[in-house]
Amino acid sequence: MRTVVEDRTLPRPYVGPDALARIAVAFPKYIALPSSELVLRIAIPIGMTGLQQVVVDIAPSGADSPGASGTTVRAYGKEGLLSRKPTARTADQIVSVLSS
Repeated sequence: MRTVVEDRTLPRPYVGPDALARIAVAFPKYIALPSSELVLRIAIPIGMTGLQQVVVDIAPSGADSPGASGTTVRAYGKEGLLSRKPTARTADQIVSVLSS
């Protein structure tokens, strides 16, 4: 097993409550995790049992580089040899939910 990190960026900035409302509709079993005021951190259970989770951070892009606007979606997950890339799939699903 290895930890995989997937980064995605969105051109539009999102605030925590707006992003959380959109994610709650798409992923009703999400788990809110403690985080700072600027970062929204959630865990999304995946698989049939939900024992494996992908942790997703949603943060403003300006936190990394001053003057930039937008949103950074960073997903962390454990993957093995036969995992079918759940971390990348979850990051893509979060981006599509926030983009719509």
